[in-house]
Amino acid sequence: MLKLLKSEGIGLSLIVLLNLFLRLFRLDSPNFAYFDEKNFFLPVIRNSLQGLPDFSNEQPQLVKYIIVQSIRLFGDNPWGWRIPSAIFGILLVLATYFLAKKIFGGKSIPLLSALFLTFEFSLFIHSRIIMMEVFFATFVIFGFLFIWSYVKNLKLQDILLAGAFFGLAAQVKWATAIPLALALIFIFFTQANLIRKVFAILGVLIITILIYILLYLPFITANGLSQWINLHQKVWYYHTSLLPQNFEKYAPDYIPRFQEVEIYTRSRLSWLIDPQGFYFEDMTSSAQKTSVILFFFNPIVFFGGLLAMLYTLFKNIEDKRVLFTSSIFLSAYLPLFLTPGPAFPHYLLFGLPALSILLSYFLTQSIKTSMWLIIVILILTIMVFALYYPLISALPIPEWYFHLLTRF
Repeated sequence: MLKLLKSEGIGLSLIVLLNLFLRLFRLDSPNFAYFDEKNFFLPVIRNSLQGLPDFSNEQPQLVKYIIVQSIRLFGDNPWGWRIPSAIFGILLVLATYFLAKKIFGGKSIPLLSALFLTFEFSLFIHSRIIMMEVFFATFVIFGFLFIWSYVKNLKLQDILLAGAFFGLAAQVKWATAIPLALALIFIFFTQANLIRKVFAILGVLIITILIYILLYLPFITANGLSQWINLHQKVWYYHTSLLPQNFEKYAPDYIPRFQEVEIYTRSRLSWLIDPQGFYFEDMTSSAQKTSVILFFFNPIVFFGGLLAMLYTLFKNIEDKRVLFTSSIFLSAYLPLFLTPGPAFPHYLLFGLPALSILLSYFLTQSIKTSMWLIIVILILTIMVFALYYPLISALPIPEWYFHLLTRF
């Protein structure tokens, strides 16, 4: 038993080291701000560094506060901007490992889940840019980790920790309301009596709200309660009116090739064909070379995960483990069909750990795959990642290579 635990620990350590290398290697490429870094985050962050209050109306302030501290530590440069994203990308892989371990046990499924997510394109990209998604996904997955722990053990400490992580997630994006609602549903269907269920649900809600407000105390102290309320009104107006009404007018100014990728902002169904969208494009490189950062999903992890989810739901719909894990992805995807205005494929990021876990479960348990087939699929995942690495990391490539691997 000790040998088994030791080998699993070595495997996890190697995965962490691999993630460190992948996230930090050429982290400063491109060596200037691009996409949301340039358009939303850095102007506000630099104001904060000068002591000016944050009245921006896109989302709450936690991510911006984290980046401010990083810049103070590492400087106002690409490393200072992006190191927090790299760290949270690694934390998300670890959270996925622990979630798979808690739900399915063993060592194969957790380690495979972490490996599949390591080579997922969209997580790689969001681990190397200032955007909210990797922070949001990490907090949400840790929240679900403790929700599942409570479902199985009914321990108060899990309620407190789940509420804390959902509170942190809410400080990144208000969309936390969706995974939080799912978490409360699972609490309601535990084996506890009704009174205990009610107290657990209230506990998660109260802790979530307290953490959210607590992190705003410096703003409230400096600017007053009325300004805090006004700030939330601005955020609400931005997402319900300003952005939907003006998106097509301003999006071409900051989304490369907007006309070619616009369908992915309007049609949620189009995401199921693995959308390709531009975060960065530099066609001015010499010798007919180009540099791009192209957003899309690793097709083996994404499509394999979707097929695994459908198969396991069909075969094991009564298995709470499968239902819980599948619900995480579905809570990232299905509610977006009800939201007005544009949406972006990267909103699915917090659902991708669930696909990695379900793919690993499918390969190791559901169809009793041979070890050799699992190794082949894992090698294919890595090979596809290596093949597309230049297109997701701004590595200069010949134009023919770009056209060969994209729809453009």
